[in-house]
Amino acid sequence: MTERANIIVRVLLSVIVVLLTWGALMSGVWWVAAHAAEIISTPGMRPTVRGPHSEWFEGLRQNAPPHGQCCGEADCLRVQARVVAGHYEVFHRGAWQKVPDEVILPRQDNPTGEPVACFHATGGYIMCFVKGFEA
Repeated sequence: MTERANIIVRVLLSVIVVLLTWGALMSGVWWVAAHAAEIISTPGMRPTVRGPHSEWFEGLRQNAPPHGQCCGEADCLRVQARVVAGHYEVFHRGAWQKVPDEVILPRQDNPTGEPVACFHATGGYIMCFVKGFEA
């Protein structure tokens, strides 16, 4: 091949690589958009957009006066929970954490059906806990 043909082939290959890379990037963006609801509702993952239960999450209030908000939807997670020696524990950040009795909210209207814990954004401690539907 001539030098000119080599240059044309290299340019065409470069264009193909760019197009394939762009296509892969865009398919990733579309995948995330299409699966956002699943990502939001995955246990242990913090929601990044307002979900279908935003009003419920933002309506959660602490038991103790002055009955402040339990943070916002982004601070509340669906969690794994268990009862050990008569007390709830939640699995968070790779370990089981005891749920203080005073943060357990006496609510029966949990729209997720699963245990929900609201964590302090910087301290990581549990501010509110709502039981899931128990069998």
